[in-house]
Amino acid sequence: MALAAAVSASIAVYTASLAAAALAAVALLPLAATLPGLIAGRRRIERWAALCTVVYAAAATGEIVASGGTAPFAAFALLAALCELGLLFVLSRRPQASRE
Repeated sequence: MALAAAVSASIAVYTASLAAAALAAVALLPLAATLPGLIAGRRRIERWAALCTVVYAAAATGEIVASGGTAPFAAFALLAALCELGLLFVLSRRPQASRE
């Protein structure tokens, strides 16, 4: 969720308008939708969240390239995306709990 907040803050900082706020809210929806499944520890949701995270990392990379490396929020968003992606990879590789 820190990633989505960083992406939203990056969008809102560059264009302070109602449209930017709406875009930031829409950017939060995919990760917010996966939150209940992540809390429950569902593997399928972890994979879906990883897919969303790749899209956020791509958007942050595009923002950094477009701004010439002077976008601190985009740099933070990219760092958060890569950390979250690594965490989701580790979580998806943990042993599956046995069902009795």
